[in-house]
Amino acid sequence: MKIIAALPNCEVHGGVRRFIEVGNRLVDLGHEYHIISQRPAWSGWMTKNFPVHDFSGPSDCDVFLGSYSPDLASLGADPLITAKQKWIWVVHDRPAMMTQYQTAAKSGLWTGLMVNNHRDKVTYADCGIPVHVVEGGVNIDTFTPKLTVGYQDRTKGKGGAAIRKALEGLDHVELVKFENFVGDQLVAAYRSLDWFVSWENEGGWANMAAEALACGTRVVTNGKNCEPFMDLCSVTDNLAHFFLAEKYKMDKWGWGMVVKRLLWVFGR
Repeated sequence: MKIIAALPNCEVHGGVRRFIEVGNRLVDLGHEYHIISQRPAWSGWMTKNFPVHDFSGPSDCDVFLGSYSPDLASLGADPLITAKQKWIWVVHDRPAMMTQYQTAAKSGLWTGLMVNNHRDKVTYADCGIPVHVVEGGVNIDTFTPKLTVGYQDRTKGKGGAAIRKALEGLDHVELVKFENFVGDQLVAAYRSLDWFVSWENEGGWANMAAEALACGTRVVTNGKNCEPFMDLCSVTDNLAHFFLAEKYKMDKWGWGMVVKRLLWVFGR
């Protein structure tokens, strides 16, 4: 399938990023993708694996994507742009752009609209063409977590050995053993963490879990000795699974998932 997206420029901002990320993944899947732009100068601010042209570039395709300006009504009516489908992808909802989207949608020249969320779907529901929700995404290969996780191992009852066994093999977790911190050092250490693990196995009071929470640090625990403030903690019986879920929690918003949704909308 051949897809062309029209953009006003290729400058550094999120609206452009969307079309680059999608294009890269479409090409990886074997599709042909082009961007045409009024200002096609490319600064190299992102990696791309497809060509960018001015408006004298290719114009025949299976799917044509219009977004914000250049004027959508003119693009929809342009006889040089021959496409089996012409879709408007609503990137933002500034008042001036909403008017342009609605006018273009009601022109009868576009196949349908794609919007970011269900609220926007309601906004454009009376435009007379299909409206689909296709959210933006995130590059889950680039934006990955590196979690600093604190724990204590003063006695066997603190569960230090179990914590290390569960987490030392995870490349996105950096373990920090709490020892010899005093006064302001201890407060600073808590505040530097993404998580504190409380994994006690003997009776008592989870002193360090309480201190971490008081410093604004998230606590994950097996529940032992944290009962009075359990509602402030994350509770699990499997630390490795818990932190793997932290690593992959944004996967369903990866650009690959966005492309799957796009292809469904296009009937592919």
